[in-house]
Amino acid sequence: MVRVSGKSKKSRLDSPQFVGSLLLLAADCRQQARVYRVHLASAAMKRNRCVINKLLQGNAKFVAGEFKPNEKYYRTIAARQSPKVLWIGCSDSRVSEDVITGSRPGTMFVHRNVANIVAFNDVNISSILEYGIVHLKIEDIVVCGHTRCGGIAAIEDGVHENYIADWLCIASGAKVITDEIAQKHKLSREQKLEVLAAENVKLQIKHLQSLALIKNMHEKGSLPRIHGWLYRVETGAIDVLVNGRTGKVTKGFKSLESMRS
Repeated sequence: MVRVSGKSKKSRLDSPQFVGSLLLLAADCRQQARVYRVHLASAAMKRNRCVINKLLQGNAKFVAGEFKPNEKYYRTIAARQSPKVLWIGCSDSRVSEDVITGSRPGTMFVHRNVANIVAFNDVNISSILEYGIVHLKIEDIVVCGHTRCGGIAAIEDGVHENYIADWLCIASGAKVITDEIAQKHKLSREQKLEVLAAENVKLQIKHLQSLALIKNMHEKGSLPRIHGWLYRVETGAIDVLVNGRTGKVTKGFKSLESMRS
C-alpha cells in the first residue's frame, strides 16, 4: 500500500490482477519444470534402451561373425570347459581380460573385484580358487592390476563409504610400502599411484601364497604358477611385474622395483 495525501492507495503490486498474473506464471513454471523432468527421464530411458539394444546387436554380430564360423570350437567348449588361466583382476569396465589379451571364450576362469584384491575371509574367491585349481586343473594364476584405478586412488586418498573402506583396508600394506618409496624418491602423485598399483599386485600375490590351498600345493611343487601383471589403461600394454615361472620381478619393471632398495 502507498499513502497519498493521508489516504492509502493500492499500488500496482498489490492489485488482484498483478497477483493473479504471478500465480499464473508460477503455475506455468511448475508445469514447465514437470515437462522438463519427464523429458529428462524419457531421454535417460531411451539412452538405456539404446545401450541394451547395442549389447544385443553385438551378440547377434558375435553369433554371425565368430560363433557360426567357429562352431566346432564352441561346441567343444560347450560340452566342457578347460581354461588354462585363472584370472584375478579389477572390476573396472576398461579392463576386460579377454579383450586386452586377445583371448577367446574358454581360455580363462575369471574373478574380478574392486582393486583386484585377494581377501583371506572371502568365500567367493576361495571357492573359485579351489574349483579352478583342483577341479579344472588350472596351472597358471594371473593377478592383474591396472593404472588409473579408482580403487587404488581411494587407497591413497582414503574413503569413507562403509563397505568400500572395509574392502580396501585389505590392501593397506601396499600403501605403507608405497608411502616409503614415494617419500624417499619424491614421486609425483601419478608416479605414486602407479607404484601403489604395482605394490598392490605384489601384495595380493603374497595373500594368495598364504592361503592354505596354495601354500599346501607349493609345498609339494611349483604349481600353480602365480603371475603379476599391470595393464596400462593409457596405452593398452601389459607390464609383467612378477614372472610366475621364476617368482622374480622382471627386467621390464625394474625401474619401479629399484625404488624399493
